[in-house]
Amino acid sequence: MRVSPEFTATIDDWRRHQRDIPARAEAIRRLVELALLAEETLPVAIQVSDFLKKIEGGGLLEDALKAEAKVIVDAIGRLEKALQAIHGAQGLTD
Repeated sequence: MRVSPEFTATIDDWRRHQRDIPARAEAIRRLVELALLAEETLPVAIQVSDFLKKIEGGGLLEDALKAEAKVIVDAIGRLEKALQAIHGAQGLTD
């Protein structure tokens, strides 16, 4: 792969700031992985940020967090019941 001296200098500068100082090819691979991950997660992060701004601005953040906590607590309760049922069924077969 042919690149400009400026590109190579940028990669080399990034490499020097890494704990293990990877080879140039490894540095490029890592940077590509980071870019792909950022491409996947950035839209979600923007959506979450926009959502939080909306509910914060309307004073709804506390209500939204309480509602989400209730959903989580309910899910944990269902999981506990399912685990008890599994353990009870195992006790019948032992």
